[in-house]
Amino acid sequence: MADRMELEIVVGPRDEEIGSKLDEAPGWPGYARELREVFRVAIEASGVATLQVSGLMVHEPLPDRLSWLREGTSIPAAEAADFYAETVGRGASPLFCLVSDVLRIELDWDGRVFLPTTQEVCDALDDLPEEYLEIGWRPREPDPQPDGMVESVADEEFWAQVRLAARHKLTLLCERWASGQCGTRWFLLTPENADGVIAAMEPGSLVSVAVDPELRVRLLDKGFTAFTAPLKAGALVYREVPVGVEDDAELAEVTGAGFDLFLSAAAQAELYAVVPDADGAALRQWDDPKQFL
Repeated sequence: MADRMELEIVVGPRDEEIGSKLDEAPGWPGYARELREVFRVAIEASGVATLQVSGLMVHEPLPDRLSWLREGTSIPAAEAADFYAETVGRGASPLFCLVSDVLRIELDWDGRVFLPTTQEVCDALDDLPEEYLEIGWRPREPDPQPDGMVESVADEEFWAQVRLAARHKLTLLCERWASGQCGTRWFLLTPENADGVIAAMEPGSLVSVAVDPELRVRLLDKGFTAFTAPLKAGALVYREVPVGVEDDAELAEVTGAGFDLFLSAAAQAELYAVVPDADGAALRQWDDPKQFL
């Protein structure tokens, strides 16, 4: 998305305790109230009709009321201030930015908010109350150029490879639709269910396919995904162990929960691609899995 943002507004709490404790700090309600007004005025001044969800990160299962939330979801401008304040404002899962070509709203871990935007939006914030927060600005730095990103797109050729594998070998498919431990779905593909699973992939997702993988990882000091045995066709129950285990006690915690088949993270770095949207473009850039091996 080409943008016209020339500066960056920085909003932060006056009370340092809010930066460390967020909604547990006594001053949080006042800060949250003024922050919501910053969002409302900035969005109104931007003149956009919608903002898109970007950089979605999910560390806990989405509640039912947010089950629709996905990368690229459009949020009407009239609802965006309240939606962002209520969903992301406390710094808990899910986390994401709201973006347009003239405004981006991004919450940092310490309660500060960064708003790359235009001079017009910045001027609109001049008279807002700053009892609980401080509003400043700085010249916008160029966005860093991404390096080591997935370039392949899940086109018909890619899916033909996946269907062929499912006909002849054990084939596991991982759909990462958001960053974070709860942003993935796993499937055991078969000739009978492959078309249905492929059709259900979300645009912008990173799809990784492990064909005839070794499911008894011997070196568990690196990341792996654990499954229950026996594997059954369709959606799989799993547990991500992103940094591996250090000793038998940690491994026993995984196996004690019923997970006794282990797939190394390296197995997800062989056949992978990003699912395009209807126009053939990728909604999100993903780090290439190979760079983490």
